[in-house]
Amino acid sequence: MTTLHGTSEPRFAGLRETLRQNLVSGEEIGASLVVDIDGERVVDLWGGHRDVARTAAWEEDTLTNVWSITKTVTSLAALTLVDRGELDVYAPVARYWPEFAAGGKRDVEVRHLLSHTSGVSGLEQPATVEDLYDTTGAAARMAAQTPWWKPGTASGYHVMNYGHLIGELVHRITGRSLRQFVAEEVARPLGADFQTGAAEADWTRVADIVPPPPPPSDPAALTTASPAYKTLTGPAVAAATANTPAWRAADIGAANGHGNARSVARVLSALARGGQVDGIRLLSEKTIDLIFDVQADGVDLVNGLPSRWGIGFALPRKDTLSWIPEGRIAFWGGWGGSMIIVDLDRRMTILRLYDLSADVRAAALDYIAAELPGVVASRLGATEGRVVGVDTLEAALDDAWLVIEAVPERLDLKRNLFADLDRIAPPDTILASNSSSYASRLFIDRVEHKERVLNMHFYMPPAQNAVDLMSDGATDPAIIERLKNELPRYGVHPFEARRESTGFIFNRVWAAIKREALQVVAEGVTTPEEFDAMFQVNTGAKLGVFRMMDQVGLDVVLDIENHYAAENPHLPEGPRRLLHEYVDTGRLGVKTGRGFYDDYTTAANDA
Repeated sequence: MTTLHGTSEPRFAGLRETLRQNLVSGEEIGASLVVDIDGERVVDLWGGHRDVARTAAWEEDTLTNVWSITKTVTSLAALTLVDRGELDVYAPVARYWPEFAAGGKRDVEVRHLLSHTSGVSGLEQPATVEDLYDTTGAAARMAAQTPWWKPGTASGYHVMNYGHLIGELVHRITGRSLRQFVAEEVARPLGADFQTGAAEADWTRVADIVPPPPPPSDPAALTTASPAYKTLTGPAVAAATANTPAWRAADIGAANGHGNARSVARVLSALARGGQVDGIRLLSEKTIDLIFDVQADGVDLVNGLPSRWGIGFALPRKDTLSWIPEGRIAFWGGWGGSMIIVDLDRRMTILRLYDLSADVRAAALDYIAAELPGVVASRLGATEGRVVGVDTLEAALDDAWLVIEAVPERLDLKRNLFADLDRIAPPDTILASNSSSYASRLFIDRVEHKERVLNMHFYMPPAQNAVDLMSDGATDPAIIERLKNELPRYGVHPFEARRESTGFIFNRVWAAIKREALQVVAEGVTTPEEFDAMFQVNTGAKLGVFRMMDQVGLDVVLDIENHYAAENPHLPEGPRRLLHEYVDTGRLGVKTGRGFYDDYTTAANDA
């Protein structure tokens, strides 16, 4: 009987059932499947058998030869050297490997190796599988070869030699084999159960390779001079070869990686998570962007398929892979059905909400749960993120790329908090203040790294999706540019205040509107309800000014007005007096159930 093990969130029930049916029908003998969203394994399944006789169950830690998925890990390893400045993808290969200049390859660049456009997609005949096991000898043979087509003009899939080419670069730069480098710099730091080859101690948990149907390309039908024929016979590898000790002991960075869905997802999640996995940084955003620098887009000279290659990874084409959505997606597959798809756009946002008060955290989580579905529905193609409450600042800051402070408008609170944030947060974390009126410059005197601090003011209600960005006077301009590029992915629109301004851009104008609205009510000219109705008729706004102030919180509105008045003593007192009447009687708006309006169902005042 075939049993499926592991966990999956309810929204992936269809995916779980598909895998179960494939195992029950015999289409799959054994398999593992993982969906990782920003480090959260929302699907983690395995089942079936790991042997041809179907007597040994596929276990949680079963490994399998992942064939060409190995290339994605090899590419990631090379990109770590790029990120460290030790390897330049636009430099000639001969800069690092002088012998490679032979045979007219002086101008072949590293990017050509990483995009299968080098013209060296296999070993010249005669070539055997045993030649692949001799990594040094195979590299020397390829260095002496003449390209089989003009490098850089088309892709020709480097089926079995990709790892030998990249591995030689790794060896020339680091002095280590590719197998050793992947273990020490990628798999081991991430705690990923992945290895190039397979250590003998792990052979008992390695699944048998069962030959899949013949590939669509038949070498016998090709001309012997074609790149496809030369590649597929240079050398040809039978599926059963992967079950041999010699194959498992070899360093074949194109095809003999051993892992499972969990370990491959762990390694490649570095791309989707901005280059960092649980505090371990492998790549920068700049290096990840290189992946999407298209190097070839056309019919591949070896596999005969329309293919698009970036640097190190395949990029989807809608005309041939319509089931992969558009966007910043890198992918590849391996012989026998293994596949990895890394979607950099459709990430899950994980928000950690921190407050000293458990009651406040609970009320905030309830509010978010009520409001979030509507906000998501209003953003075409948006998906819900995950929100969790935490009770320590350390837990809130762990592995965070962006922190937004939203404490009351008191400089002493903000000074103390930003000093703690600067001390505890990871060094590359952006520290932002949601202050509605204070410039961040005023509360960072105890912050050492002022270059990562700025104002980032968003609006209530959550459907208002504009954001003010303003430097603290020392903010790294690259941080502001990064936020301008990144925030739209979260459904908000950033606008930069070009110089320091109390109230930033829109909030400064909005303050004047609120103030005059409060003044006409304070003078008895109208009521909050009548003003809001007129405001909505004249502006087309969904909410009136007083209704919005209730949502923000009248105590917060009063704090903001007091700050404006401290800077400008000539402002009228009527708005502040009116706000005091409500705040002093506990009518703070939505959060207490009563404010300018009394029709809220919220009963937070009972908490």
